[in-house]
Amino acid sequence: MLQEIDRIVLMCVLVGYVVQCPYSKVEESFNTQAVHDFWRLGISNKEGFDHLEFSGTVPRTFIGAFIIGYLGRFIETILTFFGMRKAIFAVLARGSIARQIVARLLLTVFWLFGFERLVQSVQRQYGLRCGSWLRLLTACQFHVPFYASRFLPNTIALVPCLYAYGLAFDGYQTQALALIAATTAILRCDLLTLLVPLGICWTLRENNVLLLFSKRILACVFAIIMALVLTIPLDSTLWQYLVWPEATVLLYNNPVENKSANWGTSPRHWYWCSALPRALNPSTMLLTLFGAFFYEPNRLGYSFILPAFLSIFLLSFLPHKELRFIFPTLPLLTTAAAVAATRLDNKVQGSLSKKKFIPYITLAITASATIILFYPAAQLNYPGGVALFQVHELFRQYRNEVKILHIDVAAATTGASRFGQQFSSWTYDKTENIDDPSLYFSYDFRIAPIEPRDQADLLSRYNLTIVDTIHGYDGIHLDLFSLRSQLKESPLYFFRFIFSLFFSNHSQSLFQHKTKPELVILAKENFSWR
Repeated sequence: MLQEIDRIVLMCVLVGYVVQCPYSKVEESFNTQAVHDFWRLGISNKEGFDHLEFSGTVPRTFIGAFIIGYLGRFIETILTFFGMRKAIFAVLARGSIARQIVARLLLTVFWLFGFERLVQSVQRQYGLRCGSWLRLLTACQFHVPFYASRFLPNTIALVPCLYAYGLAFDGYQTQALALIAATTAILRCDLLTLLVPLGICWTLRENNVLLLFSKRILACVFAIIMALVLTIPLDSTLWQYLVWPEATVLLYNNPVENKSANWGTSPRHWYWCSALPRALNPSTMLLTLFGAFFYEPNRLGYSFILPAFLSIFLLSFLPHKELRFIFPTLPLLTTAAAVAATRLDNKVQGSLSKKKFIPYITLAITASATIILFYPAAQLNYPGGVALFQVHELFRQYRNEVKILHIDVAAATTGASRFGQQFSSWTYDKTENIDDPSLYFSYDFRIAPIEPRDQADLLSRYNLTIVDTIHGYDGIHLDLFSLRSQLKESPLYFFRFIFSLFFSNHSQSLFQHKTKPELVILAKENFSWR
């Protein structure tokens, strides 16, 4: 049963997240804009690239964006040649946002390639059913499938890491370490916290430790040199000065100054008490511990799960913490959970009792809870992208006229990217911290946050009117008092409550994802809109 549906379930989840949540946020901004620029402009027109105007805090590598951008450009050329571009893009989305969806689907394909390499290796070690459980447990999580198509440096780095894990399970641990070392040098320097524990744990379990340790260090050094040959020429050309991006990031986040703390800090237990339970869900965490240290302590626990925990432990000492920083450890932890689920599944499969349905029921409940909690919140978390799309819908009659749209920082960091800019005759201005109020007279339209200044000052002084209001996510509301009172009257009310979780009516449902006004679309009073 599992072997027939696992691939379909995982692919449907991945594609669903891409199509239903197509926009990107500030963490993905650099690679998203770079993919667009490679696709639409090409490296020969690098002077028009977004990063030259909005460079960010530290330079990042263009390797991943270069591959996805030019691959998307090639695919669009082929579709245009065969006259299929308009039809396919129209199915995906209206306007240039279709290209963003295609680009994210391409990244999903790369992620699936790496993930399937891991699955095939796990199946060779623990059987076909274990691979199926690995796919299903991954699909039932939220963060890994949701971010598998997003242009975070962490997601791009996860692709070669997944392939490296597959190599390691097949016994090619030296090659796996070299691949992770190259990924560390190009994409994510914080992978060093995983590379070192993996190398130590794998080497200590072998004979001739010193000889093997020296061999693996040399392999990693050679891989890093080859990585630098790739990253430094391309990135230095595009940044217009000699740079090794990940070295710059490492220096910026050095243990002494640790400037990343400027973006917020969390306590040391945050990864263990908050990030992991949300990323894996509690049932998968329990399965991980059983699989790693009860069923397979030698091959899996000490070789893969212990290094993963050590990586999280090391990252806990950095004040600034984000869930995406531990992405490379999640597939390893899920693999241990899949091993445990397979063993439990095998024990109850031969039974004629109802116990054999327990794993599937548990999986269904876990998946439902994940979708209920996170998916609607994710859809409401990109008001900037929605606002930019809405501007084009409202003022489509002006698409061939010269107009200026100002995109405020709040919109640019919540989904309004170059992919969403549909009209070539318009100028999309992203000027930050406008000090000269006279600039407002030059804008025909604005996407701005809801502030008293916008309401009282701009509307009256600069002849602007509010055309539309865009709402964003504002938490969860669960009316437990009403639920308890209704259950006292009728136990059947419980089924209505379950139904409301999936088909929420904002006026009647007991469980709601609350929204609040985030952005407004402003236009000069002489414009008409649909």
